[in-house]
Amino acid sequence: MIRKAVPSDREAILSVYAAARETMRQSGNPNQWGTQKPEPALIDCDLARGQSYVEETDGHIGGVFALVPGDDPTYAVIDGAWIDDAPYSTLHRVASDGSSKGFFRRCIAFCDTVTDTLRIDTHRDNRIMRRVIEAEGFSYCGVITIADGTPRMAYIRKRPARRTAMRYFLTSSLCLDRQPQIDPANGLTERLCSVLPKPTRCVFVCSDPDVHERTVFFGNEIRTAFEREGVSFASFDVLDGRNEADAAALIGAADLIVLAGGHVPTQNRFLQRIGLKALLQGFSGTVVGISAGSMNCAETVYAQPEEPGEATDPAYRRFLPGLGLTRVMLLPHYQINCGEVLDGLRVYRDIACPDSIGRQFWAIPDGSYLYGDGSGELLCGEAYVIENGAMRKVQAAGDVRRMEE
Repeated sequence: MIRKAVPSDREAILSVYAAARETMRQSGNPNQWGTQKPEPALIDCDLARGQSYVEETDGHIGGVFALVPGDDPTYAVIDGAWIDDAPYSTLHRVASDGSSKGFFRRCIAFCDTVTDTLRIDTHRDNRIMRRVIEAEGFSYCGVITIADGTPRMAYIRKRPARRTAMRYFLTSSLCLDRQPQIDPANGLTERLCSVLPKPTRCVFVCSDPDVHERTVFFGNEIRTAFEREGVSFASFDVLDGRNEADAAALIGAADLIVLAGGHVPTQNRFLQRIGLKALLQGFSGTVVGISAGSMNCAETVYAQPEEPGEATDPAYRRFLPGLGLTRVMLLPHYQINCGEVLDGLRVYRDIACPDSIGRQFWAIPDGSYLYGDGSGELLCGEAYVIENGAMRKVQAAGDVRRMEE
């Protein structure tokens, strides 16, 4: 979590800067901060002015930076040219102790919530900083001279413009069975990959926040599937219980959010816990749902019983609040579940059909998906509607239905 620093953080901040100076020294940049910079008096000034920020994880402060609004006097003269004269904030004294990867990216995501234009400078010998600055979309503008008379490379970044509406692809299964390859059925590969920026910033959201290895494994499978289609990634982060405090920064910086498949109620609790519905307000990237992830995108989620005991448990909640991307309640993996029996009950005939009284569910097999982009929704591929206790096939593979019809 990134927050404004308070005076009691001072010693932790000094420790972060000490670690950063050692990293600089080891990477061939011993002169920028030497053995004493930033000076304690400057850190105290940042704290007093309310322009010092820290990243805290489980009580540990591992990153720090100063975000200073308004014109910086050292930027008035530049050997080069700024790309514009728009109002800006300046990012100074960025440092991490190395305890958490991706700090600078999260720092920039936070800054994007505060300012449209961000400037930064760094020493020519600070190759690590130059690399991450350029990776975050800053443009090199020229050389400025700071107060001590030494030159610095100066950069500017404009907050990326967002599209006005998100796109979503709610699938039964994104990939072909047991293969890290996007299922091309019903035009999914072409339609999905064509809307992603290159490179893309992706967040893979778990289905169970405590099952880390399995989540990472499936995340890697999804990444490989996209890369096989020519999609490159600026970042690919797994969001689970270990880093849920970073959810706002990760979602705020993402172009693509992939919601994993798994147990619907378990994932639903995690999505509620991190406040994903609120975080998606104003999000204009792309959301991909896989199985449970697709189901949890509905305004009201039908958590069809799937684990032994759930179908006969009177306390099991079958309807849950969802992310609200769509009103369509999807039931994935029709080709598998159409013949399944759970707790002695047929999954569709004895469970879903009775639950559909006064409601409407849409069962889809792998390869079918729901697409939305703010202008409407398309149901692509084979599908079955279940409503008022009855089920019928409404379209075949290759068919497309406008859901307003």
